[in-house]
Amino acid sequence: QRLSEDSAIRESSEGAVYRALDSDYEAITVAGFGEVEIPLERGTALSIGGRYERRAMQYDDSARSSLDPLNSMLGGNVSLTHDIADRVRGYITLARGFKGGGVNPGTRVQPEQRVFEPEYLVSAEAGVKGDWWQRRGLSEVAAFYQRREDAQLKFAFQNDPSDPLAFTYVTRSVAEANGWGIETTNRIRLVEWLELFATGALLLAESRDAHPENEHLRG
Repeated sequence: QRLSEDSAIRESSEGAVYRALDSDYEAITVAGFGEVEIPLERGTALSIGGRYERRAMQYDDSARSSLDPLNSMLGGNVSLTHDIADRVRGYITLARGFKGGGVNPGTRVQPEQRVFEPEYLVSAEAGVKGDWWQRRGLSEVAAFYQRREDAQLKFAFQNDPSDPLAFTYVTRSVAEANGWGIETTNRIRLVEWLELFATGALLLAESRDAHPENEHLRG
C-alpha cells in the first residue's frame, strides 16, 4: 500500500502571509498475515494468528526537514475455545495489536515533535457465551485486561503565550496505559417482531510512565 500526501500550509493576517510550509509525505506499507486453527480434542480448538507490517516513510518540507522513519511492527493472537456444554462455549484469547507511527505536519511543530512512534495494544480476554430457550436467547460475559504501550495521544501547544490563537496540534507517543474490566451482552427474542437487549460493562483504567512534560496524564 502506498500513500502520498502533498500539503501547503499558509498562515496569514489581513491578506498577508507571515508563515508558510510546503511538505511532501509518502508512506509505503507492506504487510503479511496468517492464521491456523488446530483441533485438540472434541469440542476444543486452538487458533494461532500473526501479522507483520513494515512501513517506510519519507517526509520533506520547505523548512529543510528531511525524515525517513521506519516502522517494523509485529502482532498476533492465540485463542483457545472449549465447548463447556451443549450450546455453551468458553474461550481465552491473548493478542497483540498495533497502530503505525507517522509524522506531524505544521509550521510550528518542533523538530522533536515531528515524528511519533507506533502504538501497541496487548490484551487478554476470557469469557463464556451461549444460547438458551431454543436459541431465542443469547448471553455472553467476558473479563479482559488491556495494556497500551507508547499510547498515541493528541496534544495542543500554545507556541506564543501572548497570542491566544497560536496553537499547534500534534500526535505524540507519550505514556503507558492499563485497563481491565468485565462486560456482558444479553439478547432475547420474545416474538418474531420483538427483541430485547441488555448490555453492561465496568472498566477501570490508569495511565502511567508519562514523560516528565506530561505528568498530568498520570492517574
